[in-house]
This record gives sequence, structure tokens and C-alpha cells, in this order.
Amino acid sequence: MKPSPKPTPAGPLPPTGGARVFGHTADIGLAVRGETLGDLFLWAAVGLARLALKTRAIPSQTTHAMSITLPPGPDPEALLVAWLNHLIYLLETEGLAAVGGRLEVGEAGEGWILSGSLTVAQAPPHGVKTGVKAATYYGLKVERKQGLFRARIILDV
Repeated sequence: MKPSPKPTPAGPLPPTGGARVFGHTADIGLAVRGETLGDLFLWAAVGLARLALKTRAIPSQTTHAMSITLPPGPDPEALLVAWLNHLIYLLETEGLAAVGGRLEVGEAGEGWILSGSLTVAQAPPHGVKTGVKAATYYGLKVERKQGLFRARIILDV
């Protein structure tokens, strides 16, 4: 599931990292990794788009960048769930899917924050392959292991 990085208005995908889908009872899981927490969150966004949309439904020419700022979360796990649920909302209501960008995640006085720029593409009608309802906290853990940040998250489909 890891493509070669392609330049986008908000920046290329990080070369170190990736996202893959794994099965989980009646739901589906997403395993992501990245060199930084920002890369991890970006790969989670791209992995979600690839999971939800038919591969050919993700256009590469019609992209635009959008600024991203989320309210603070108490920890990286809560912020990741909020981030993915925000992306599910954007996909469902506006047909926007993440294809690249630059994100920063860090601890601030009020909690963990995410900010940056996300490159999104307009998904065509009937481009949805898998309807994702929500990101869950079930078994969620964000950790640094072997030099990379890693997370496994279960998605309610």
C-alpha cells in the first residue's frame, strides 16, 4: 500500500512510513507507521482514503491543499481518533479524500495538537468501495518502535 512519493501542493508523502489494512471480526483495521507523529497521521489519512475508495476513484490531477487545525486531544490516541473521524466526515459530506500533505503533531499546554496542510482530491460519485462509519478506540495504541511511530486502529464499517 506504500506508493512512491508524488509531489502535491501541500508536499509529497513521507518516504518512510505506510498504511496497510488488516481484518478484524466485523470491522476492519488500519496499521500505519511514520518517522514522525505528523507522518503517522498523514499515512493514516491516506490509508483511510485508499481503504474507503476504489483505487481508480482517487484522481491525481484535481487536488488542492487545505489548512488543518484540530482541537487539542488529551493524548496522541485520542487525537488520531478525532483526526480520522474528521476525515470520514469530509469524505461523507464533501467527497474529499486525503492524497498527501504535511502535518505536525505535538504536545502543547492544553494537550496534543495537529496542524498543517492536507492535499485532498474530490472523489467521484459512486467511488466509495468501503463505507467507513467511524474510527474507534478499541485496542488503539500509538507507540514508537524500531525508530518509527506505529499505530493500529479499528474502523467501524
